[in-house]
Amino acid sequence: MSHDLLLEIGTEELPARFVAPAMEALRERVVALLDEARIAHGTSRSLGTPRRLTVIIEAVADRGEAETREALGPAASVAFDASGAPTKAAEGFARKQGVAVSALTRVATDKGEYAMVRVTREGAHAAAHLAAKLPGRILSVPFPKSMRWGDPEISFGRPIRWVVALLGDEVLPFSLGPVASGRATRGHRVHGGAAPIPVDGVASYLAALERGGVVAEPTARRGAIEQGVAELARSVGGRAVPDPGLLDEVTFLVESVNPVLGSFEPEFLEVPREVLLTAMRVHQRYFAVEDESGKLLPHFVTISNTRVRDPQVVRHGNESVLRARLADARYFYEVDRKKRLIDRLDALEGVTYHKKLGTSRAKVERIRHLAARLAPALGLADLAVVDRAALLCKTDLVTEVVGEFPEVQGIMGGYYAAADGESPVVADAVREHYLPRFAGDSLPANDIGAVVGLADRLDTLAGSFAVGDVPTGAADPFGLRRRALAVIQILLARGWRLDVGQALGWAVSGVAFALDRAAADVEGSLAAFLVGRQATLLSAEGIAADVLDAAVSGGHTLDFVDAARRARALQDWKGYPEALDLYRAARRIANIRKGQPETVAARPDLLTEPAERRLVDAVERLGPEVQALADETRYTEALEQLRALRDPVTAFFDTILVMADDVTLRHARLALLDSVAALIRVVGDLTKIQLES
Repeated sequence: MSHDLLLEIGTEELPARFVAPAMEALRERVVALLDEARIAHGTSRSLGTPRRLTVIIEAVADRGEAETREALGPAASVAFDASGAPTKAAEGFARKQGVAVSALTRVATDKGEYAMVRVTREGAHAAAHLAAKLPGRILSVPFPKSMRWGDPEISFGRPIRWVVALLGDEVLPFSLGPVASGRATRGHRVHGGAAPIPVDGVASYLAALERGGVVAEPTARRGAIEQGVAELARSVGGRAVPDPGLLDEVTFLVESVNPVLGSFEPEFLEVPREVLLTAMRVHQRYFAVEDESGKLLPHFVTISNTRVRDPQVVRHGNESVLRARLADARYFYEVDRKKRLIDRLDALEGVTYHKKLGTSRAKVERIRHLAARLAPALGLADLAVVDRAALLCKTDLVTEVVGEFPEVQGIMGGYYAAADGESPVVADAVREHYLPRFAGDSLPANDIGAVVGLADRLDTLAGSFAVGDVPTGAADPFGLRRRALAVIQILLARGWRLDVGQALGWAVSGVAFALDRAAADVEGSLAAFLVGRQATLLSAEGIAADVLDAAVSGGHTLDFVDAARRARALQDWKGYPEALDLYRAARRIANIRKGQPETVAARPDLLTEPAERRLVDAVERLGPEVQALADETRYTEALEQLRALRDPVTAFFDTILVMADDVTLRHARLALLDSVAALIRVVGDLTKIQLES
């Protein structure tokens, strides 16, 4: 027999961002609970609203499958005496396994004969197992922030108010603090009535919620919101501004979907689009409306969680709230336009960037100096434009609009720079130097914005590492991982061959006054941190971290464009039949060189054995060709040429004793191996790649 499992955790309203992760975490935990007990089941799914997290699992078996295992005990010579009778050791083993001593048998193993017992454990009863284990699994669901109420031992994302737990039509009895499980759910807080709604299974649960004004299925709620917003936008000749993030958020803000169309005065459209969108989206969770050309219309759509007799009441209320926000935005915008960005520069002295790193004005100067070094290194000639963009890049932080709407920093700087008569390239750079702001965001479209953005992020990274504000585990309060990824993405997207090690030296020198350890240590930590971020990027291409490690090792300049090319070539090289032989040769050379002089004189005249001469000839023949290919970044071809080293290297190690008693000969052979190692390292340090496994 099997039955469907229904588990609903009813709560006070959860923040929208909590719901989807908690739904999935709860489902995973309940499924794992069944799997661990070998209880067969069908498909599982999760539902959720701000007031409930629900798991439904079909066809849960009444019992788990029985488990038979074999347990080895003491050696037979210890478990049984000369007459075959069990000893005290055998009795202790049987007692530990929960069987009679007569159940013990003998079994032959590679290590001799041992006492053994087969123990069969009956499968757990599903209802009893779930009732006993569900409370712990429910309370283990993680939340960004949890609350305690009533019982101080209980914490959850928000206080738990009811629990539905049914296997078939039978209640699974347990308690979460003062709340006992049962068969009664709750409907919508307004439309569902005050009385609990009885449930006798999955089918009646979904029907009960529907009658109670709740759309429990998130995808259905999302679809209803999307459709309602689209219809109302079309009714005023427009379309909804695409905003998947807002759609996801609103899906978990409501249990009932009631779209309402609102409007605002057209004169507010004089305010920059981004400010209007921020006021609507971030502050009010409204969907903006635009025409077919992408121009905003003076309308919005909001999703109400309640049905009202007169939707105009809801509309007027939302319009009034938005009107106040937009009036503030327009006022701030008009005030800001009265003062040029360049005249705001000194005001940055009053903005603390970091207590150990000074003001935002000081940061601007560091960005300017770093950009002035980066620009020529990246082939940019117009240093005056770079400097002007760097000088203005943070000035909008002290504008009224950014003070009210921090989300539009940079964007407003671009608008104001253009209004001040700055060149279009400077205005664009001020806007774009923040890009990318998040995963999947656009990259800077012009070189000036890209180089200022690099300078800004490298200074932030250097400053943070200088004062010890580094990511730990999952914690990254200053977004340093995101900034490091942005540095690499900008370099890769523009194909900029930057000596990153040198650039990090420049950045760290700019914050030398704040260093809490040696500059070289900070630069090394930063380089490793950035390489780790590139490993994250390249993993999406199937390139392993050890391959990237090989690409950036071996004495090569830390250049992320070049490192990506080397890593791609090395990833393919791992599949060559000769790869393992060359890898072993590189490892063997490294081991032989340990404890030997770092440099030894090359004496090819002393290398007269056939295997020695063959290897010398191979190195002399391949060296220039492989190096030339590497210099042209034709790394795959360079590695293909290295295949020819396998046989002479193998023959050398098979027949030649490197550590000869004659010191002069020994050094000549070590010098030859040094030349082989240098040749093998032309593309990367092969010893870093994990091939043996």
